[in-house]
Amino acid sequence: DYMSTGNKKSSLNPLELEVVNYISQGMQYKQIGMRLNRSEKTIEYYAGKIRKKLAVQNNSELLVKVSKKLI
Repeated sequence: DYMSTGNKKSSLNPLELEVVNYISQGMQYKQIGMRLNRSEKTIEYYAGKIRKKLAVQNNSELLVKVSKKLI
């Protein structure tokens, strides 16, 4: 389950889950960075890690995959 915080390689950690939540709310990386007290570039890096873990190419695919998991 990639939404868990288990030890599996594809699991998202709590910070990554928070980033996904903010992306799902339509927030820009700069806004997310301000919210999490991190730079926009750091959030871009986190988003890239998340996409790689979930084997998606972009944030649209990320949101589709996450929404399917929640249904």
